[in-house]
Amino acid sequence: MTRARRKLRILVVDDDALMRDLISDILIRQGFQVQTAPNGLKLVSNLKATKPDFVILDIAMSWISGFDLCRFICQSGLKHPPVMFVSGHGTPENIERCFACGAVDFLAKPFDVDELVRRVELHLGLLPPAANNPAPKE
Repeated sequence: MTRARRKLRILVVDDDALMRDLISDILIRQGFQVQTAPNGLKLVSNLKATKPDFVILDIAMSWISGFDLCRFICQSGLKHPPVMFVSGHGTPENIERCFACGAVDFLAKPFDVDELVRRVELHLGLLPPAANNPAPKE
């Protein structure tokens, strides 16, 4: 585990406590610093202090939708961390809305643990170039 990885802060915002804890545990085991929030209100109030390097959002949450929260993060005036949605609401319309509001990725629930980790590493620039474009499967 590299020292750089331990310094990277990931924020997971999901109103489902089990999912929030699952994602957090996976990323902590990979050596990341992880903070969680049950909704956008907690993130909005702490965004400047938190300064995450990467944000994982659900779409459907209380108080503010993931779409609105993503737009807020992208327009906050702070260094814009990459935002990835992890959601069970993966309709084509919702996926399009995720990218339209500024997200860099979308991963459908239920997800493969290795795929979650690979995508986080990809967007944080932790993968070698060859890992970004895996060889096609035969």
